[in-house]
Amino acid sequence: SSGINAEWPLRPGTYFIGETVNKGLLDTGASATVCGKKWLEVYTESLTGEEARKLKTKNSKATFRFGDGESVVARKFVTLPVKMFGKNIVIRTHVVDTDIPLLLSKQTMNEHRFVIDVGNKKVYAHGGEEPILDTASGHMGMSIGRGEDSRVVPPHEQEMTVNKMRAGGKDPYEKDEEDTDKDTKEELTKTRSTRRADKDS
Repeated sequence: SSGINAEWPLRPGTYFIGETVNKGLLDTGASATVCGKKWLEVYTESLTGEEARKLKTKNSKATFRFGDGESVVARKFVTLPVKMFGKNIVIRTHVVDTDIPLLLSKQTMNEHRFVIDVGNKKVYAHGGEEPILDTASGHMGMSIGRGEDSRVVPPHEQEMTVNKMRAGGKDPYEKDEEDTDKDTKEELTKTRSTRRADKDS
């Protein structure tokens, strides 16, 4: 896990801990998924005994630089059991001793084939969907563990959703890597444009 040097325009300590408990922020500009030690402690406490036994920890030496310019070295790389899209999956994240929530990177989104539908405020993957949650910081969030709104999409609804989004040039369940990468690049471009607009305003 060493050799990663990631930068985010996000400042530690600018998040309300309550609204990011058991949630992750979607950050398509991030090259590696990372969370704060405090966020991880709170999430771990919410796990059942069986879920907690699925936690796996390795050493990490990845370096992250946040919006305040300070470099932080991660000491852990953790595999988290989470429930998203109505299924039990795992998310791998570096852990830093900084007050930040879970930041889901482009790499993690690609691994799980996320398709982000900003207009309808939904994320599609694994044959299911999650609602996009608004945060006070202005970033898009989603539940990763205890979300009552996460669900598996029935086959007939999947077909309807696919047909609707294909009309707009998107297929939320398409598995072709080239198309997935294209969607990710489009979302990254949108995110950067939004950040520039926010900065200008």
